[in-house]
Amino acid sequence: MATTLDRIELTSATLFEALQGLATDIKADMGRIDRLGGEPTEAQLGRLRNKVLEFQGLMAVLDKMLSQTRKGGAFVREIVGGIANQILTRSLSYETAHVTRLERANSVPLFGAVTFARDLAQLDRLADQVPSRPAELDAQVSAARSTLRNLIKRCPQIPDFG
Repeated sequence: MATTLDRIELTSATLFEALQGLATDIKADMGRIDRLGGEPTEAQLGRLRNKVLEFQGLMAVLDKMLSQTRKGGAFVREIVGGIANQILTRSLSYETAHVTRLERANSVPLFGAVTFARDLAQLDRLADQVPSRPAELDAQVSAARSTLRNLIKRCPQIPDFG
């Protein structure tokens, strides 16, 4: 099935190829994080989050295109689902590792509550997308949630002059 968008022809095969390329790129980034101890820096985590978001967007577009085919692309959906599960599970483990690194810091930033709330929302989003996760990761997610809530409480309150 082909769709024309501003003179660019997008086919399910092209999207699948792009998705595979992006998955390879994400896995390479994950490999670099693993080689450095498995705890991503802020920059690494930001890049990973952006790429995972892009992956999810491509996945949604491909899913929509496949739903319009006669057989619904069940085989491709199964492949993409497996890749997505691996990526999202590993992303979730990096989120928990990031929180572990935050917990070891001696102080919290002035506007840390906003940052930590964003981190908590990201953690919750990923946890919802990976419903069947190993027990160890589930425990890490629970601990990370608790840690982020405690970090938010420790942040200085900024007065609202509005």
